[in-house]
Amino acid sequence: MKAQGGKRIEYLDVRGRLHRMRSSYEVRYAEHLDRTGVEWDYEPDRLLLSDGRVYVPDFRIGRRYVEIKGWRAPDKALLARADGHYIEIISGLKALSVACASTE
Repeated sequence: MKAQGGKRIEYLDVRGRLHRMRSSYEVRYAEHLDRTGVEWDYEPDRLLLSDGRVYVPDFRIGRRYVEIKGWRAPDKALLARADGHYIEIISGLKALSVACASTE
C-alpha cells in the first residue's frame, strides 16, 4: 500500500467516495476517521498563502485542516498556520499512532 513514483493509493471511504491518496499514512488516518465516525474531506481546498504560493492541506474536518507528513511539516503548512488557518500537523509514524489511538 505504498505510493511510489508519484502513484497514489486508492481508498474507498465509508460514504462510498474513492480517494487517491499520496501516502499510506494518509490512508491510515482516513481509516481511523471512518472507524470513529468523523466526517472528513480529502484535499478539498486550495489556500492562497501570503507569499503567493498555493497550499493544499490533506484533510478538512469541520473548520480545521489536518496535514499528515512522514517526518516533518512542510513550510507551506507552517506558513498557512502563520496566515491564520487552523492546521493540525501530524508528523511521523509515532505522532500518527498517537492521533489514531486518541479517540478510539
